[in-house]
Amino acid sequence: ADGLCHGHGLSHVVENCHSWTVNIGEEKYHVKKMIPHQKYESKLFGIADIAIGYLEKPIELDFYPELYDQDDEVGKLCSIAGWGFTGTFNTGTKNHDGKKRAGSNFIDKIEKEVLVCSPSKPNQKMTQLEFLICSGDSGGGLFIGNKLAGINSSVIGYDGSSNSTYGDESCHTRISLYAQWIKDIIEDEKKK
Repeated sequence: ADGLCHGHGLSHVVENCHSWTVNIGEEKYHVKKMIPHQKYESKLFGIADIAIGYLEKPIELDFYPELYDQDDEVGKLCSIAGWGFTGTFNTGTKNHDGKKRAGSNFIDKIEKEVLVCSPSKPNQKMTQLEFLICSGDSGGGLFIGNKLAGINSSVIGYDGSSNSTYGDESCHTRISLYAQWIKDIIEDEKKK
């Protein structure tokens, strides 16, 4: 799904937005209620960058991924998907064609509350289709196996440019920290 925010500017979660739409193909689904995590603050990088949206009508999907709720993500092979810019680790982000792309990586570490991936360096173990998020990929998924383990959040560019080149790191909201919150919100909303 491609989430779009229509409001007075977008900070990373859904702050300052008044209307949300999820687009799947030509179909548009309006979000009737958005619940950001109570710990989210735009000034606290990577903390609770997550929200749950309720649609006006259901989306019929073949399956919904389970939530990854283990605390063993470091070193795991993951799949990452998003709608962002393209480029290489040498050139950085170059083009945007609005197409969804995916690839793989290894989770290098956990920093604060995010999963961190980076491009492999020469002589390092790398995946066949190595991928790092970039501008436009936010909100996409990071999966371990078939379970949602992260939500694409940001890129840190240690050279002063967050363009997804060698030396940059991608950060993904760690679902295992929020799995119970997600389940609780869903149960609370069912009762209403």
